Amino acid sequence: EDARIRAFPSAAVGPDGAIPEAQIVDVVADLPPMDVNGERNSMHPISHFAFDAEGNLFVNVGAFTDHCAAFAGQQCQEADARIGGQSSDPKHWGAVIRRYDRLGDHAFDSDYAVVAMGLRNSMGLSFTDAGDLIQVENGRDFPDGGRPFEELNVIPRAELYGEAPAKHYGWPYCYDAYETSDEWADYAGFPCSPDNPEYRPPHLLLPPHGAPLGVLRYQGALFDELQGKLIVPLHGYRPAGQRILAFETGADGLPLRHESAYFLENPTEGSSSAERAYPVSPHGLFAAQAEHLVEAWFAVDGYRPQGAPVTPMVASDGSIWVADDKNAAILRFDRAEGSLPPLQKQNLYPAYRRHLDENPATKALYDRVVDEVLHSPQCTGCHDDFKLAGDTSRYPELRYLLTLGTWIRPGDPEASALFTKLSPAGESSMPPLDRPWDDLGQAEAALAAVDEFIRALPELSPGMNDGWIGGQCTPGYDSDCPFDGGTCTEGGSCTTACTLESPYCPDRDGMAPTFCVELAPGEGGCVAKCDPDAPSCLEGQVCVPRVRYGKTSPTAHVCVTP
Repeated sequence: EDARIRAFPSAAVGPDGAIPEAQIVDVVADLPPMDVNGERNSMHPISHFAFDAEGNLFVNVGAFTDHCAAFAGQQCQEADARIGGQSSDPKHWGAVIRRYDRLGDHAFDSDYAVVAMGLRNSMGLSFTDAGDLIQVENGRDFPDGGRPFEELNVIPRAELYGEAPAKHYGWPYCYDAYETSDEWADYAGFPCSPDNPEYRPPHLLLPPHGAPLGVLRYQGALFDELQGKLIVPLHGYRPAGQRILAFETGADGLPLRHESAYFLENPTEGSSSAERAYPVSPHGLFAAQAEHLVEAWFAVDGYRPQGAPVTPMVASDGSIWVADDKNAAILRFDRAEGSLPPLQKQNLYPAYRRHLDENPATKALYDRVVDEVLHSPQCTGCHDDFKLAGDTSRYPELRYLLTLGTWIRPGDPEASALFTKLSPAGESSMPPLDRPWDDLGQAEAALAAVDEFIRALPELSPGMNDGWIGGQCTPGYDSDCPFDGGTCTEGGSCTTACTLESPYCPDRDGMAPTFCVELAPGEGGCVAKCDPDAPSCLEGQVCVPRVRYGKTSPTAHVCVTP
């Protein structure tokens, strides 16, 4: 609960889920609360915890803000608002892990020790057999959506029990191992350098904004191939999130580092996930190649919602249980029987791109949301993956929001996260604590802009081969055809070149198959096939037989502009 950790016997839970108050005891009290005197005290109030082999309790106290902006350029001394909001004593700080020594049944020493500092939000803790503590870290936000990387840190056993001084793990000064946050570029008090004896860099970098919420060493009986591996769920809604990773470990129980390791980002156009490289540091190797137990957990209508995995646990039969807090579900992972159906991400962006092109009034509402909300200082850095390199679409903000799945529900603001996170104006969960609206009027204007735009959007379905060969595009905008070699023809359909040497075209699951024909004298191009009895060609096209480019056979019915 907020500001405390409580315990009760499992037998006390009634058939209706109720627990008698008399059966509940406070294990740890007086933790920093979310709010103090009606004002937000902490952005990260969840007190994730873990027990060591002796029953001592290790508790996360998350950072009170995103990046300690009030102390930029100096020592970060953010503290609980109940003691004034500032302190030079690390026992009063956020972004730490505390140790509460066990005194007996449900009794812990209130005189806790701080065993690690500079850990922004430790939402996953797990002990190795040697007694070291593995922590997964949720990093700060930057205006650049591709950084910083999340972290997996290791707190050695000696530091957990006061046998060696507690180290600082970098927040808010450092990120991506040895990079220095812009706000502390000129601060000499805590160098992000191997020469700083107080600083310990991460053991591993994890995908940027993946939001690791949990870490578990698998020791169950069901999955032999997972024995000893670390399982890390990525809860984040951004492109690198919505996954469950597994890392191979060494004899010390720590993940093995690899050169040339990569991570994955979600597809935006229904294609395969994109491989992205981890940053390379001259001071060491900080990456490991993950196995993806669940990959690209995007929403598929009629099959599954977008996943948001949290806190994996291993059941007595070896199956893995995971909470999905966004969908209020507990999921059990067993061995699959048979092959899984191919899942194609529904690509709605081309349909809504056309809608904005054809409806100036809706386009004006969209522009207002972009200017007053998405590009505002309050939102950039947390919700700006539309700026990621490689997105050359004409409406990258819309494409990004549609990719997220739940952020825009056309015609229904109350079901759209973009609206609900800003509501009610002046009291909403967003923007974050350290980036408030300038005044209530700005908050109300932002909410109204989002409300009007979402209500104006009709429900649309993807068109034929949208975003792929044969799909509709606007002549002159090759970015409407977001695949390798994609171009928009003068007739307004996407194509890619094929040659006399290789007169073949790629296909994509869920799309009409494609075929290589002569589009112009001496020029081969890929087009969509069609059924002459029930053609589904674009408006203005016809379904006619054509021979393969440069060949006398075979012949196929294809969609072409006459």
